Amino acid sequence: MTVPNRYRVINVRSASLGETYVYVGRMMPGRFAGHELANPFRLPRRATEQQRRECLERYVAWLSGLPDLRERLRRLQAATVYGTYPLGCWCCEWDGEEGEPMCHAVVLAWMLSGLGGYHGT
Repeated sequence: MTVPNRYRVINVRSASLGETYVYVGRMMPGRFAGHELANPFRLPRRATEQQRRECLERYVAWLSGLPDLRERLRRLQAATVYGTYPLGCWCCEWDGEEGEPMCHAVVLAWMLSGLGGYHGT
């Protein structure tokens, strides 16, 4: 059974003024506090698709090594009010439809969709 994904990802560069989202990136002094699930692996500017894939593979391996990953995901799930607010990052926009993730925030969205719990109406 496929779990419907209620989580979206927005690019913080194009977010509307006053739009509510949960930033999941690294610290940006004067703008954003870093998120505990931010991708610690940096990409070079103008990264190739292969470099993005390798970075995401390292990120997924890092996530799976976190002993408290489920608790961290639950906190993130609550912060989004179970998908009411999108995740925000610098990489991409993603509407929750199928497709290969090319951003750590999309990886998190897929993980959140598999947690279950209250989804509202």
